[in-house]
Amino acid sequence: MGDNSVRLGQAAMNAGTMSALRREPAGIVVGEARVPAPAAGEVLLQVEIAGVCRTDVDVALGAITLPRPTILGHEFGGRVLEAEDLSPGERVAINPILNCGTCSACTSGQSRSCAQATMLGVDRDGAFAEFVCVPRAFVYRVNQDVPARHLAYTEPLAATLGVAQLELPDTVGITGSGRITRLCERVLHALDKEVVPVNQGTAAHSMSVIIECTGMAEDLQRAITCTAPGGMVVLKSRRPQPAALNFMPAVRKELRLQGVHYGDFAMAVDWIQEQRVLIDDLLGPVLPLSEWKAAFEAAEGLKVFLDPRL
Repeated sequence: MGDNSVRLGQAAMNAGTMSALRREPAGIVVGEARVPAPAAGEVLLQVEIAGVCRTDVDVALGAITLPRPTILGHEFGGRVLEAEDLSPGERVAINPILNCGTCSACTSGQSRSCAQATMLGVDRDGAFAEFVCVPRAFVYRVNQDVPARHLAYTEPLAATLGVAQLELPDTVGITGSGRITRLCERVLHALDKEVVPVNQGTAAHSMSVIIECTGMAEDLQRAITCTAPGGMVVLKSRRPQPAALNFMPAVRKELRLQGVHYGDFAMAVDWIQEQRVLIDDLLGPVLPLSEWKAAFEAAEGLKVFLDPRL
């Protein structure tokens, strides 16, 4: 099956054009694009499926602006077509956050904090297309039998594993009820933490650490209110919209506001292959690129995927 997929991918690649979903000045366009040519040190991949992220929706709505027409999509897995040290047909997971490698954060082993990192599907063409080129350093081999939806969900798991880099107490509060909150809860349980939902009934000043997963002003304010003096509010959400907050309680209680970006991507790959957390109930349908509107509208519910080959 893998060899057949590669042959079909190479045949499509030889045609010189591919199907792709782009953000252009006029809006979202689905149509033909040129097949990318890998530069030195890059891998040419055939995309299996790609997950629809809130980031993609924000780009489509104009909340995140792009300087040039760009193929969206950054949560995906694929098969190798061309690479110097990988075999055609190998299945791979992709870290879409491309750190610069030269700044002080990168050279000191803190590349997750790279302020100059670029992102597939935002700063350069991404995975809502039949083919994509990715620098080799961000490509990870996986087992041939990893389900395609699981493979494309490696990136959300890596984003959530940022909490694994923190020193956390045995009991942790968490805000929200959406997919990211539920995934974060499962990661915390896998780390042997008790997780307590933070809601309107949560007592003020009652928890030493609260993880905020929505980016909404109401939930952020509640997290600040419910964190004990000297405690920590972990900022997990990456919503681009600003949130108005009253920081006076945080100042009075001398709270720490700790942002977390991505965890170790290799760790996420291992967790996906070992099925360290159950994710099937978080995963939704796979749709063709032509049904992108339905996929984007459903992005706040189950994880929806696009298959550029359909």
